[in-house]
Amino acid sequence: NAEYMGSLDLLDDRMSRQWQRRAPRPVSSAQGFVVFVRGLHEETRVDDLFELVGGAAEIADAQIVRLTPRRKVGLLMFDTEASGDAALRAIAGKGLVLGRRVSADWAFAPS
Repeated sequence: NAEYMGSLDLLDDRMSRQWQRRAPRPVSSAQGFVVFVRGLHEETRVDDLFELVGGAAEIADAQIVRLTPRRKVGLLMFDTEASGDAALRAIAGKGLVLGRRVSADWAFAPS
């Protein structure tokens, strides 16, 4: 069983390194590293975004932008790329705000 668990850890490490090579690296903005959160419920509050990330990363600032009366996006600002990466992993793991599936990605990535 320990041998099996060790091989799972090795596979997880390989997949993580492969994802890091393929994922676009973010570009820092004046606000730091920014993550978009899409698919928010119309009643989502800033506190819900902090709960979504939990203790996985330190959020420097968070805002909700209303695009239309029923459509909102969240903006999460981080001081470091590592914090943003941790938040993206946390959101991918949970992915629900007020019962609605959300997605997240870097706001500014090189094209």
